[in-house]
Amino acid sequence: MTYKLEPRRVLSVTSGFDSLNGVLSIGISGSSQANLLVNGGNFYVDADNNSSFDPGETTDALNLLRRVEVTGTGGGFLWDGDFSTSPLNNPSSSLVVSIGGVNNATIDAIINAAGGASIGATNSVILGDNIKVNGDLSINVTGGDLTDNASTTLDVTGIANLTAKNITLGNDATDTTKFGSLSFNSSGTVNIAEDDATVLAGTSTAKDLILASGAAITDLGASVTVSNNAEFSAVDSITLGDDAGEVLSVTGKTNFKGS
Repeated sequence: MTYKLEPRRVLSVTSGFDSLNGVLSIGISGSSQANLLVNGGNFYVDADNNSSFDPGETTDALNLLRRVEVTGTGGGFLWDGDFSTSPLNNPSSSLVVSIGGVNNATIDAIINAAGGASIGATNSVILGDNIKVNGDLSINVTGGDLTDNASTTLDVTGIANLTAKNITLGNDATDTTKFGSLSFNSSGTVNIAEDDATVLAGTSTAKDLILASGAAITDLGASVTVSNNAEFSAVDSITLGDDAGEVLSVTGKTNFKGS
């Protein structure tokens, strides 16, 4: 006797929406792929990775979505589409986006989060489209790279804490990248171009650092350690390590270009 299994991998991708509190929960396991997409005025969880809405998949109105929680034990997650009408303002938590435990995460969506966001993955995190975080942003890629697509807008009003093997953000001419303040930790190269003033805060480490600012580069009680070479360029002035307790340590060559 031959059995044909239903292809939606119900046991690999699970999801549910608490419409009262606006909380969307997605679980991903194994090598499964879950996608958070738009269908007219609704969002839906594409659990079978066919990029279309199927009966039985979790869906509701975009304007009810207040928090996104993704918990993985592997697999991949894609967030794609225009979510600008989703408030993402869960009053019970300052963290309105929480993604973790997946192998790969791609956030290629129009998002205006009224709180903080946390993204964790093993192999890669890719950012794209227009992402606004009115709070702090934490990204941790334990074994791979953090990158963005061309023409990405990333605007974080709080501190951006970025950890990955290599970090490359804002380097395309069509990118717009802004942080309230910034810290990074990388065993490889950090290459970040910010369109406004750059403020380094907390503890930052890299093997090689290329940091460009559309205004001034300053620090706020920061410790910056680069084990190889560092390059700082700014449209305005560069002021680092000038206060007691601040550290700027570069083992290799250091190049400063400011005005």
